[in-house]
Amino acid sequence: MPLSIALTLDTTLAKDALEVRELKGKLAQGDNAAGAFDVAGNFNLATTNAQLAVKLADVNQNILAPLAASSLNGGQLT
Repeated sequence: MPLSIALTLDTTLAKDALEVRELKGKLAQGDNAAGAFDVAGNFNLATTNAQLAVKLADVNQNILAPLAASSLNGGQLT
């Protein structure tokens, strides 16, 4: 089953400062919810310094199983 992501993005750019006001994503595998994330913060393009806040919610086996499959040697996450 394919993995999918629905994104919402709100940013501003002023000179060398990129402000990520909101980056929200909902993850799914097929029709099954797999989790969500929120990111906000600032990135200085001149110095490449960044300060971000990241929140993960409801991440489950629907997203982890496909990512971990090669490490499970035929096993499954349930």
